[in-house]
Amino acid sequence: MSLSTYDYVIVGAGSAGCVLAYRLSEDPNTSVLLIEAGPEDKNRLIHVPRGYRRTHSDPRLMWYFPVTADGDPREWQGSLLGGKVLGGTSSVNSMVYVRGQPQDYDGWVSLGAPGWGWKDVAPCFKRMEDHEFGESDTRGVGGPLHISSRRCGDAVCAAVIEAGVAMRLPRKEDLNERDQEGIGYFPATVKNGRRVSAARAFLAPIRRRANLTVVTDTTVTRIVFDSRRAVGVTCVKRGVSRDVRAVKDIIVSAGALQSPKLLQLSGIGPADHLRSLAIPVVCDSPGVGANLRDHWGLRLQFRLLQSTGHNRQLRGVGLGLSATPFKVSSWSAPQP
Repeated sequence: MSLSTYDYVIVGAGSAGCVLAYRLSEDPNTSVLLIEAGPEDKNRLIHVPRGYRRTHSDPRLMWYFPVTADGDPREWQGSLLGGKVLGGTSSVNSMVYVRGQPQDYDGWVSLGAPGWGWKDVAPCFKRMEDHEFGESDTRGVGGPLHISSRRCGDAVCAAVIEAGVAMRLPRKEDLNERDQEGIGYFPATVKNGRRVSAARAFLAPIRRRANLTVVTDTTVTRIVFDSRRAVGVTCVKRGVSRDVRAVKDIIVSAGALQSPKLLQLSGIGPADHLRSLAIPVVCDSPGVGANLRDHWGLRLQFRLLQSTGHNRQLRGVGLGLSATPFKVSSWSAPQP
């Protein structure tokens, strides 16, 4: 593979990378390269909303990050999952679209992150959205990302909602209203029975832009520096290494776990740790690869006396029936 030069090189075609490619390539005089380690999003189960659980067991589409107790590899406690496909985790997640509460973003400002308050991010959310409920002070229309009202379609879900209302929880038709406390069906990034990932919403409409290049199945192994200035990346595809130069910027958007890994492999991180791995130190930055904080989600599981549960819709006949919104041709034709 020969040397190439672009104005912008984006590492990672997940939710952030697809949006960055969408925006940066709006300037026809700017060249953009988007690099993704995983494949194109052609797997049919990606696009069938109820197929998302099947994608999680497919190593061709997923990153698996082992979780251990206090760093002891003998105390394996499971894996964190991430999407390794065009669109990143937005192509394999459960499509829930519930934003943070206004006080969450205002809390970031109080901790020293100006520009991230609710008044700053709310207009961005609205510009991005195309909500089937229509426009309001908290919802947008006409944007690239379609938001629908999701209904699980079985008596169990309806009973849970009614039980919550009976307990005096406010019934919420839209969980992204300014006051989000309550119970209701969550909004989802689904349109006409198909997943709307970042790749579908932001990347697919612009793939033919002459100034945008998208490469898949390509792993960036390090950032190339000239002294302390990042000037390019080294990437590998099918065992062949290639250097790519960036005239303006290299944007690392490889996710919360892969981004610090790439930085450390490139010499940015805790100096002692890098030296112990024989990695030349470019910048001693102790925070890179440390201080990860994640939020937990709890799922309550019950065994039902009648076989009407949600799990049946995620396998076998239930999964097949969930594909009925598709046209027959969409199962055999290439994705647009």
